[in-house]
Amino acid sequence: METSIFLAKLLGPLLAIVALSILMNGNTFNHILKEFPKSSYVLYLSGLMAYAMGALIVLNHNVWVMDEFVIITVLGYLALVKGILILLFPDGMVKLVSKMDFSG
Repeated sequence: METSIFLAKLLGPLLAIVALSILMNGNTFNHILKEFPKSSYVLYLSGLMAYAMGALIVLNHNVWVMDEFVIITVLGYLALVKGILILLFPDGMVKLVSKMDFSG
């Protein structure tokens, strides 16, 4: 439970700030997404970071009890899968990201 509270305090504000940033700056975020695949270093680094964050969460918080804390476990697995997909299929992930539009 202590780990759940810690991760909720860490991830909650981060995800809220990212969501608010996308809502407030959709055009800028679209520009970032368009520039993102142009640097293979940034793409690879983002895959490593997503994998590391997901693995840390899954290894420390693999809780499958039907309460609010299962969200943390699900987010960990999503980050882990995202990291793996970016590292294994960078071109496919670039094509997927290029189809996204956040300008509203």
